[in-house]
Amino acid sequence: MKGTIFVFEIFSTYCVSCPKNIPVFNSLYANFKKDAALKGKIKVVGIAVGNTETEIRQYSRDFKVSYPVLTDYSFAVHKALGNVRVPFTIFVKKDVRGQCVVAATHQGVYDSAEEVIKTLQVVLR
Repeated sequence: MKGTIFVFEIFSTYCVSCPKNIPVFNSLYANFKKDAALKGKIKVVGIAVGNTETEIRQYSRDFKVSYPVLTDYSFAVHKALGNVRVPFTIFVKKDVRGQCVVAATHQGVYDSAEEVIKTLQVVLR
């Protein structure tokens, strides 16, 4: 993936708390796309653990998800992360050599986009 900072929202379509993060990430995704300085540099991607493409499409329609969502139907990503509870957010940054490094994580629901932005400010340093 092209970009410098990646915000991965790990969730399940069956999680009752996960939809609470959608407005936060929809807002961030829209702002990053509009901001010329950030466009293409910061990516927001959902990863749906244990869900099919059909479940993701329905979930995205029902909850008006505007950012891209990938399936982790086989739980491979979920297992690699240590079977984290959802929602779980991972902030990944490319270093000077182009290697991806986990810069921060967050367990649970965000109260606002400002919370995510504070973490991004730390990651961008």
